Amino acid sequence: MKNPKLGSRAEPGWDQFIEAHEADYDLSSAGSQLVDEAPQRQIVGLHGLEFVPVGFGDQPSELARVVRLLKTVRNNLFHGGKHGVEGWDDPERTLLLMSLCIRVLDELDELDELDELAGIDADYKRYY
Repeated sequence: MKNPKLGSRAEPGWDQFIEAHEADYDLSSAGSQLVDEAPQRQIVGLHGLEFVPVGFGDQPSELARVVRLLKTVRNNLFHGGKHGVEGWDDPERTLLLMSLCIRVLDELDELDELDELAGIDADYKRYY
């Protein structure tokens, strides 16, 4: 969790997760494929919404890159416009990105289970 203070907004603590695990993270085939697929992030452009490459100018670790792309796919799925942009009208690509993200999340959960805290799977594997 990003901020454990009582009353604070419930937000994921990705920065803390990365800091705790980046030294132990090895880029997997799913993580590598996610990087290769290069999901783009959505911005407000001059003529409406546009998609641009995710920037890695700060040269983050492999784990930070993978987490940034996971968040990008999640944000695009829940908040982005899915029409009129090359790639977003392609259900096969969307399914590929989703399946890669699930595989990477499973790997990150395994990495986090080595920690004293509970794994992250409680946050994304709930079945109702």
